[in-house]
Amino acid sequence: MLSPGQSIRDGDTTLASSGQIFELGFFSPGNSKNRYLGIWYKSIPSTVAWVANRDDPLAGLNGTLTFTGKGNLVLLNQSNSAIWSSNLSRTVRNPILQLLDSGNLVLRDSSSGDPNDGYLWQSFDYPSDTLLPSMKLGWNLLTGFEKHLTSWKSSSDPSRGDYVYRINIEGLPQVELVSTGSTPAVKYRTGPFNGVQFSGASLTPSFVSRPIMVYNETEVYFWYDSLKAEYITRVTVDNSGMVQLFVAKSRSTTWDLMYSLPSDPCDNYGKCGPNGICMISEAPICQCLKGFEPRSTEKWQVLNWLDGCKRKVQMNCSAREEEGFLRVDRVKLPDLLEFFLDENMSLEDCRVECLKNCSCTAYANSKITGGGSGCIMWFGDLVDIREFQDGKYKQDIFVRLPVSELDSMHNASKKMRRMLTIGGVSLAILVLIMATPITCYLNQKRRTKSQGSRSGNGDIDLPLFDLAKISHATDNFSQTNLIGQGGFGPVYMGKFADGQEIAVKRLLSTSGQGVEEFMTE
Repeated sequence: MLSPGQSIRDGDTTLASSGQIFELGFFSPGNSKNRYLGIWYKSIPSTVAWVANRDDPLAGLNGTLTFTGKGNLVLLNQSNSAIWSSNLSRTVRNPILQLLDSGNLVLRDSSSGDPNDGYLWQSFDYPSDTLLPSMKLGWNLLTGFEKHLTSWKSSSDPSRGDYVYRINIEGLPQVELVSTGSTPAVKYRTGPFNGVQFSGASLTPSFVSRPIMVYNETEVYFWYDSLKAEYITRVTVDNSGMVQLFVAKSRSTTWDLMYSLPSDPCDNYGKCGPNGICMISEAPICQCLKGFEPRSTEKWQVLNWLDGCKRKVQMNCSAREEEGFLRVDRVKLPDLLEFFLDENMSLEDCRVECLKNCSCTAYANSKITGGGSGCIMWFGDLVDIREFQDGKYKQDIFVRLPVSELDSMHNASKKMRRMLTIGGVSLAILVLIMATPITCYLNQKRRTKSQGSRSGNGDIDLPLFDLAKISHATDNFSQTNLIGQGGFGPVYMGKFADGQEIAVKRLLSTSGQGVEEFMTE
C-alpha cells in the first residue's frame, strides 16, 4: 500500500499484492534499455500484465511513482516532469494506492467512510494487452467510455501495436480483432450476440474459466471469471495478431496455451469472399451459398476465394411472388455492414419487410431465446459466414433467392433421395451376389487346407475400408478420377484424408470374372 509522502523509485522499491500474486515496479522488456512502470506476476516476472507509460518510456533508472499535493498519482522522470498521471478531476485529501490480488491497481480515498464510494481510479479501466479475470472489455453506454486490449509493438516495445481486441457495438455487439496498421481491417470476429452467445463463438465454460457477456441499456461488456483457485489465467493479444488464453498452476513459472484466435482457417475474416460460406469439415473449405456461383471460376479452382460469389439468377424485384428464401442452418451471421435492426419485430414480419425491399438479401432473428425474436436484415453482399456442425450453434439465416432456384434445389433434392434409395437397393443386391461365391470359395479353401494342401497364393490378409470412405476418396467415383478400365471393372484414382493415394477397381455387374480373379486383385 502506498500513502502520501511515500513513493516507489526505480531500482529501490516495489509494491506487491497481499497474496504475493502480482507486483508493481519498474522493468525493461526484452532487450530494451527503456524503463517502464508495470504490473507483473510475482512468480513469473517476465509476464507483464499492465504498463502505465507504454507510449512514454523512461530513458534511465530515474523514474519515481508518487502523489501530488492534490492526491493525483504521477510518474516522474529525472527532471521531475510528469510523463504519466491518474488524471483525477478532483482533489483527494488521503489517497491510498493498493495492488489487489486480482492484478488491479486501485486508488481510493481513505478518509471516506462509505465503502460503496468505489475507486477513484483503477488500472482495470485502462488495459494494455492483457485481460485478467473480472476485468471488463467493452463500453459504458452512458459515458461512451471504452475498454479494449491493444497489442505491444514487439516483445521489447510495449507501446501500442497494430492489433486491437474490442467490442463493436454497431447494431448488435460482437467482439472483433482489428488490425490498425496502414490498411485497417477486421482479422477475426465472433459474430453478433444473440442473447445466448455470439453466433460464431460459444460462451461455454472451460475447465478453468467461465466467459460472461453483459448487454443492457447502460453497459455492454465481456469478462470472464476463474473457476479453479489453483490455476491462474490470462487472455492476451500479441504483436502478431493472435488472441490467446494461457493457464498456469499457481506459483508456477511456466504457462500452457489453452486456445488461440483465429483458431482455424474459417475464423479468418471473409475467408470465402462475399456470398461464400466457410465449412471447415469440407474440402475445399469454401463454397458458394446455394443459388450463387464463383465470380471467377479460374480463381476459385486454384483456391483463391477472395472475389467470392455472385447470383446464378439475378433478382426480379418487380415480381415478389417469384422470390423466396432458403434457410441456412447453424451459421455465424454475416458481418453487419449494411443492415437494419428491430429487436421487437417477429421473424414473419421480418420476412415480409425483407421482400418489400429489393436490396434486402437475407434476414434472421436477432435473438434466439424464447423461440427467437427480433429482426436483422442485410443489404448487399453477405460477408464472413461460416457453418458449424456443433449443435450448440443454433443461429439460422434466410437467404433471398428466385423461386426458380428454390424449385431447382427442391427437385434436385428429391432426385438425390430417389437415387440414394435405388443405389442402396442395388448395392445390397451386389453385396449379396458377391458374398455368395466368396463364401463358397472360403469354405472350399478351409476344406482344402484341412486336407493338407495350400493355395498357390498363400493366405493373404486384406485391409478393409467402408464404402463411404472409398466414395469420399474418389469423389463419389467421379469420371474425372477414372484412370483405366479392365475386365473386372473401371479403375479410379483416389486420396484418403491423410494424403495416402489409392487406386480402386470397382466390380461391374456384367463382369465375367470370378472369385479367384477377385481374390487375386
